[in-house]
Amino acid sequence: MSYYYKGTQAFGTTAHFTQTWSTYSGNGVNKYCSQKLYEMKDILPGYILEDKYIQAVLGNDIYGVYNYWKSEAEEAEKAGRHVEAYLYWYKAGWDEHTYDHMENILEGLVRNAQKAGYDALYQIGLYHQRSLS
Repeated sequence: MSYYYKGTQAFGTTAHFTQTWSTYSGNGVNKYCSQKLYEMKDILPGYILEDKYIQAVLGNDIYGVYNYWKSEAEEAEKAGRHVEAYLYWYKAGWDEHTYDHMENILEGLVRNAQKAGYDALYQIGLYHQRSLS
């Protein structure tokens, strides 16, 4: 159980991670470790259930994980932590991948890449924004 919990903190974007380790079962949970915790949700210890990220993963909101990372990104951005905010916006889009909020995610990525001084990431973000229009 603790290994699955630690595994939920892993973040990957390769096809191997998203396809091989995914066991999508229709409950909105895609990551392998998250799915395993979902299957054990009735017996999880308090320290796992109290984790706000796990609450988002196990909740019934299809956009729970997106909303969790979006909130983290907004907090970091308000505090001027743009490197951190960039990472959280990235996770908002690709931790449990969502297409529905891509414009908002790309805006956050572009804004924070620019403020963090990440010119290459800023340019990539602009390119992706243009591809949506």
